[in-house]
Amino acid sequence: MAGARTVDTGAEVRPVELWQDYGGVPVRVQMQPASDGVPYTQHGLWVVNQPHVWTGAGWDRRREANKAAEVNTAVTAGTPVTLVTPAAGKKIRVLGVALSASAACAVLLKYGAGGALLLRLPKAGADQPVIIERLGNGLVAGLANDPLKLDVSTSATVTGAVLYTEE
Repeated sequence: MAGARTVDTGAEVRPVELWQDYGGVPVRVQMQPASDGVPYTQHGLWVVNQPHVWTGAGWDRRREANKAAEVNTAVTAGTPVTLVTPAAGKKIRVLGVALSASAACAVLLKYGAGGALLLRLPKAGADQPVIIERLGNGLVAGLANDPLKLDVSTSATVTGAVLYTEE
C-alpha cells in the first residue's frame, strides 16, 4: 500500500518516530533549561509548546501579562504617581500599555524611588490613545520592590491600563 502524499509536491509522507527508543523503552530527554532557570523535560510528543524568545543572552520562555493596572488619575508633570507596588521581593515586568492623556503630552513609565525612566511613550494629541500591545518579553522595572510610576511631559489626566506580571 502506498503512503500518503503531500498536496503541493506529491512527495510521499512517511511516519516518523516520536519517541526515542532504547531497547523498547521510551527515553526521557532532559532539555537544556531556559535562561530563566525553569527546567523542563520532553516526554515523546509535545502537546503544548511554550513559545520562546531570544533575549540577547539566550532563549527564554515568552511572558504573558497576568495583571492589569487600571489608570484614571491626574498627573502633574515632573511628579511621578505610583501605579503599582510589587509584592515583597518581586519585580514588575511591563508587557503592554494602552494609555491616553487629556492633554497633548508624552506619557512616561518610571520605576524606583528616584523615578528612573523605563519607557517613554510617543507624544500624542489630547485624548489620543497610545497602544503597545506587546513589548517583546517585557521591560523589567528595576530591582525587587521597586514601584512602577507614571509621569507626563505636560500635566494631564491619564486613563487606560498597563499590562504586567510580577516575578
